[in-house]
Amino acid sequence: LTMAKKNLVSSFCKEIFDLDLNEISKPIKYESGVLIAQIKNTNINILDENLFHRLYDKILFDYKNSNDDKYFRDYIKFLKENAKINHLSNYKIILASGSPRRQHFFEELGIDFKIKVKPINEVYPSYLKESEITDYLSKLKASTFKNITENEIVITSDTIVWFDGKAIEKPKNKKEAFKMISSFSNRMHIVFTSVTFTGKNFQKTINDSTKVWFNKLTDEEISYYVDTYQPLDKAGAYGIQEWLGYIGINKIEGSFFNVMGLPTHKVYQTLLNIEN
Repeated sequence: LTMAKKNLVSSFCKEIFDLDLNEISKPIKYESGVLIAQIKNTNINILDENLFHRLYDKILFDYKNSNDDKYFRDYIKFLKENAKINHLSNYKIILASGSPRRQHFFEELGIDFKIKVKPINEVYPSYLKESEITDYLSKLKASTFKNITENEIVITSDTIVWFDGKAIEKPKNKKEAFKMISSFSNRMHIVFTSVTFTGKNFQKTINDSTKVWFNKLTDEEISYYVDTYQPLDKAGAYGIQEWLGYIGINKIEGSFFNVMGLPTHKVYQTLLNIEN
């Protein structure tokens, strides 16, 4: 390895795992499995060997052609924060969502979790508006979980589209999906998502909003989308990440991922705050 890369490895070990490579007998072997063996021979305990392998191999692969020290420092800072998520060793994350999109987001965030969904009648008071609705429903979903243990965090969420002063939820059939999307044509609507984090002795709810502008859509375009994709499992009957989003949306203000059903940046930061 280059000297810059060796310095990166030393910083990685020190900053994230509190391992001082100066305590290891020379010469140091920089293949991750061999390096772990060397560290263990020095009677230094690595709390999470799988995480060490995964992150160590990632820094060497991602930055194999880089000699930019500032880039390395920034990346170490990122990994240090990312490792905190992976090191939620005091908690078991329970994702109470059947949404494949939300499950994919948690996988991509590098968060270990298990899925546990409980049915509930999603009814809210008629006087609630905008994020008040999603806050209420995400907390309502959390209320079905009893006897949460000290080391568990249950994560529940809800998403709605707010349009013309009312909440637009999931369509019941293709006819309703067509009507929903037609109403968005050449108009702006707002997507609200709330996420509730519930532990044995705490509960915290966050929310986010994103404004979405649609182009003028033809009946043929809407029919093609409704017949070809799966609008019935989505608030507002569309997925921004799908064909209709490609051809129909000309502008958004806010988080793209919030429209998909999870404000990932806020979820990440909230989990860091809970751990700390």
